[in-house]
Amino acid sequence: MRRMLVSEIRGMAVFTESGTALGTCKDVYIDMDTGRVLQFVVGKRLIDVGEHLLIGIEDVRDVTDDTIIVRDAFVGLGAALPA
Repeated sequence: MRRMLVSEIRGMAVFTESGTALGTCKDVYIDMDTGRVLQFVVGKRLIDVGEHLLIGIEDVRDVTDDTIIVRDAFVGLGAALPA
């Protein structure tokens, strides 16, 4: 099992599988009962959906040492946090 600190995830670049830059991970929502990551809060870069974008863990394809990669179909489907 691979583990990372939330402090390591904050600031990671977020891209789609095809390389579209979505922004930077600003925070993480964690299920306090299970300890599992539920969503990543991403500061937007190229998409027009408010200040932040919520990406559910089910849309994440990979997390490398410095990048979060989400499925291509996610673009336009994510929920936005109110500004």
